[in-house]
Amino acid sequence: MDDIVQHRAWNPEFYRLIQKEFPEEYGRKGYTQAYYEWVNSFNAIWPSFIEEPESERIKVDDVKLKAVIAAFQVLEPVIGEPQAKGELISWVQDCFNERKDLFPSPLQLDVEAIADFLDEQQQNMQAMQEQGMEEGGEPKAAPPFSARDSYDGRREARVAKAVADLTEATGRLPPAKVFTALRRKEAA
Repeated sequence: MDDIVQHRAWNPEFYRLIQKEFPEEYGRKGYTQAYYEWVNSFNAIWPSFIEEPESERIKVDDVKLKAVIAAFQVLEPVIGEPQAKGELISWVQDCFNERKDLFPSPLQLDVEAIADFLDEQQQNMQAMQEQGMEEGGEPKAAPPFSARDSYDGRREARVAKAVADLTEATGRLPPAKVFTALRRKEAA
Protein backbone atom coordinates (compact mmCIF):
# COMPACT_ATOMS: atom_id res chain seq x y z
CA MET A 1 0.00 0.00 0.00
CA ASP A 2 2.82 2.41 0.87
CA ASP A 3 4.39 1.86 -2.57
CA ILE A 4 1.23 2.97 -4.37
CA VAL A 5 0.75 6.01 -2.16
CA GLN A 6 4.41 7.02 -2.50
CA HIS A 7 4.33 6.66 -6.29
CA ARG A 8 1.17 8.76 -6.58
CA ALA A 9 2.34 11.41 -4.10
CA TRP A 10 5.92 11.74 -5.34
CA ASN A 11 5.09 11.99 -9.04
CA PRO A 12 7.19 13.88 -11.66
CA GLU A 13 5.00 16.97 -11.41
CA PHE A 14 5.57 17.11 -7.62
CA TYR A 15 9.29 16.60 -8.19
CA ARG A 16 9.47 19.57 -10.58
CA LEU A 17 7.96 21.76 -7.82
CA ILE A 18 10.56 20.42 -5.35
CA GLN A 19 13.37 21.20 -7.85
CA LYS A 20 12.15 24.78 -8.12
CA GLU A 21 11.83 25.10 -4.33
CA PHE A 22 15.22 23.48 -3.50
CA PRO A 23 17.48 23.94 -6.57
CA GLU A 24 20.73 23.40 -4.64
CA GLU A 25 19.72 19.95 -3.40
CA TYR A 26 17.53 18.65 -6.25
CA GLY A 27 18.45 20.83 -9.26
CA ARG A 28 20.88 18.26 -10.73
CA LYS A 29 19.22 15.06 -9.55
CA GLY A 30 16.90 13.19 -11.79
CA TYR A 31 13.36 12.25 -10.73
CA THR A 32 14.14 8.52 -10.51
CA GLN A 33 17.20 9.02 -8.29
CA ALA A 34 15.34 11.38 -5.92
CA TYR A 35 12.29 9.10 -5.83
CA TYR A 36 14.31 6.03 -4.79
CA GLU A 37 16.24 8.05 -2.18
CA TRP A 38 12.91 9.10 -0.69
CA VAL A 39 11.54 5.55 -0.81
CA ASN A 40 14.67 4.10 0.85
CA SER A 41 14.65 6.70 3.61
CA PHE A 42 10.90 6.50 4.26
CA ASN A 43 9.87 4.96 7.55
CA ALA A 44 6.22 4.86 8.55
CA ILE A 45 5.56 4.52 12.24
CA TRP A 46 1.91 4.43 13.06
CA PRO A 47 0.77 5.08 16.62
CA SER A 48 -1.17 2.34 18.33
CA PHE A 49 -4.76 3.41 18.78
CA ILE A 50 -5.67 0.22 20.59
CA GLU A 51 -6.01 0.97 24.25
CA GLU A 52 -6.14 -1.91 26.68
CA PRO A 53 -8.91 -1.87 29.23
CA GLU A 54 -7.86 -1.29 32.82
CA SER A 55 -8.60 -4.90 33.77
CA GLU A 56 -6.11 -6.15 31.15
CA ARG A 57 -3.43 -3.69 32.29
CA ILE A 58 -3.93 -4.88 35.86
CA LYS A 59 -3.52 -8.51 34.75
CA VAL A 60 -0.27 -7.61 32.98
CA ASP A 61 0.96 -5.73 36.05
CA ASP A 62 0.03 -8.72 38.21
CA VAL A 63 2.17 -11.04 36.08
CA LYS A 64 5.08 -8.58 36.17
CA LEU A 65 4.86 -8.22 39.95
CA LYS A 66 4.77 -11.99 40.40
CA ALA A 67 7.98 -12.17 38.37
CA VAL A 68 9.55 -9.46 40.55
CA ILE A 69 8.54 -11.30 43.72
CA ALA A 70 9.87 -14.59 42.36
CA ALA A 71 13.18 -12.94 41.45
CA PHE A 72 13.41 -11.46 44.95
CA GLN A 73 12.65 -14.83 46.56
CA VAL A 74 15.39 -16.49 44.50
CA LEU A 75 18.04 -13.76 44.88
CA GLU A 76 17.56 -12.67 48.50
CA PRO A 77 18.83 -15.90 50.14
CA VAL A 78 22.01 -16.02 48.03
CA ILE A 79 23.00 -12.38 48.54
CA GLY A 80 25.22 -12.10 51.57
CA GLU A 81 26.00 -8.39 51.85
CA PRO A 82 23.40 -6.22 53.57
CA GLN A 83 24.06 -3.34 51.12
CA ALA A 84 23.38 -5.63 48.15
CA LYS A 85 20.16 -6.82 49.82
CA GLY A 86 19.23 -3.16 50.30
CA GLU A 87 19.76 -2.55 46.58
CA LEU A 88 17.59 -5.57 45.79
CA ILE A 89 14.84 -4.21 48.04
CA SER A 90 15.20 -0.81 46.34
CA TRP A 91 14.77 -2.49 42.93
CA VAL A 92 11.63 -4.27 44.17
CA GLN A 93 10.30 -0.96 45.51
CA ASP A 94 10.93 0.70 42.12
CA CYS A 95 9.14 -2.13 40.31
CA PHE A 96 6.13 -1.79 42.61
CA ASN A 97 6.06 1.99 42.19
CA GLU A 98 5.99 1.67 38.39
CA ARG A 99 2.62 -0.10 38.64
CA LYS A 100 0.43 2.99 38.97
CA ASP A 101 -2.76 1.05 38.14
CA LEU A 102 -2.27 -1.29 41.10
CA PHE A 103 -0.59 1.08 43.56
CA PRO A 104 -1.63 4.72 43.16
CA SER A 105 0.40 5.66 46.25
CA PRO A 106 4.15 5.00 46.01
CA LEU A 107 5.89 2.60 48.33
CA GLN A 108 8.57 4.51 50.22
CA LEU A 109 10.92 2.31 52.19
CA ASP A 110 13.97 3.54 54.04
CA VAL A 111 16.41 1.27 52.23
CA GLU A 112 19.42 2.55 54.18
CA ALA A 113 17.70 1.75 57.49
CA ILE A 114 16.83 -1.72 56.20
CA ALA A 115 20.42 -2.30 55.09
CA ASP A 116 21.67 -1.09 58.50
CA PHE A 117 19.23 -3.43 60.24
CA LEU A 118 20.33 -6.37 58.08
CA ASP A 119 23.98 -5.54 58.81
CA GLU A 120 23.27 -5.35 62.54
CA GLN A 121 21.36 -8.62 62.38
CA GLN A 122 24.22 -10.31 60.53
CA GLN A 123 26.73 -9.07 63.12
CA ASN A 124 24.52 -10.33 65.95
CA MET A 125 24.28 -13.76 64.31
CA GLN A 126 28.05 -13.92 63.94
CA ALA A 127 28.56 -12.87 67.57
CA MET A 128 26.09 -15.52 68.73
CA GLN A 129 27.84 -18.18 66.68
CA GLU A 130 31.26 -17.15 68.04
CA GLN A 131 29.91 -17.12 71.59
CA GLY A 132 28.42 -20.58 71.18
CA MET A 133 31.63 -21.94 69.67
CA GLU A 134 33.72 -20.56 72.57
CA GLU A 135 31.54 -22.38 75.07
CA GLY A 136 31.72 -25.50 72.93
CA GLY A 137 29.06 -27.35 71.02
CA GLU A 138 26.10 -25.71 69.34
CA PRO A 139 25.73 -21.94 69.24
CA LYS A 140 23.37 -20.74 71.96
CA ALA A 141 20.87 -17.93 71.65
CA ALA A 142 21.24 -14.98 73.99
CA PRO A 143 18.79 -15.10 76.88
CA PRO A 144 15.78 -12.81 76.46
CA PHE A 145 16.11 -9.34 77.98
CA SER A 146 19.77 -9.95 78.65
CA ALA A 147 22.10 -7.31 79.98
CA ARG A 148 24.10 -7.90 76.80
CA ASP A 149 21.31 -6.36 74.72
CA SER A 150 22.31 -2.91 73.59
CA TYR A 151 19.67 -0.23 73.58
CA ASP A 152 20.13 3.15 72.04
CA GLY A 153 16.59 3.86 70.84
CA ARG A 154 17.41 3.66 67.11
CA ARG A 155 15.39 0.52 66.49
CA GLU A 156 12.32 1.90 68.30
CA ALA A 157 12.59 5.14 66.32
CA ARG A 158 12.75 3.23 63.04
CA VAL A 159 9.78 1.07 64.02
CA ALA A 160 7.79 4.15 65.08
CA LYS A 161 8.60 5.85 61.75
CA ALA A 162 7.61 2.74 59.80
CA VAL A 163 4.30 2.52 61.70
CA ALA A 164 3.63 6.22 61.06
CA ASP A 165 4.42 5.82 57.34
CA LEU A 166 2.14 2.79 57.12
CA THR A 167 -0.65 4.61 58.95
CA GLU A 168 -0.31 7.55 56.56
CA ALA A 169 -0.32 5.29 53.49
CA THR A 170 -3.39 3.37 54.65
CA GLY A 171 -5.14 6.66 55.38
CA ARG A 172 -4.90 7.53 51.68
CA LEU A 173 -6.61 4.30 50.60
CA PRO A 174 -10.22 4.54 49.43
CA PRO A 175 -12.91 3.11 51.71
CA ALA A 176 -13.56 -0.63 51.62
CA LYS A 177 -16.86 0.04 49.80
CA VAL A 178 -14.89 1.10 46.70
CA PHE A 179 -12.96 -2.18 46.63
CA THR A 180 -16.17 -4.18 47.08
CA ALA A 181 -17.82 -2.26 44.22
CA LEU A 182 -14.79 -2.85 41.97
CA ARG A 183 -14.79 -6.57 42.70
CA ARG A 184 -18.51 -6.82 41.90
CA LYS A 185 -17.98 -4.87 38.70
CA GLU A 186 -15.10 -7.18 37.63
CA ALA A 187 -17.13 -10.28 38.48
CA ALA A 188 -20.03 -9.10 36.32
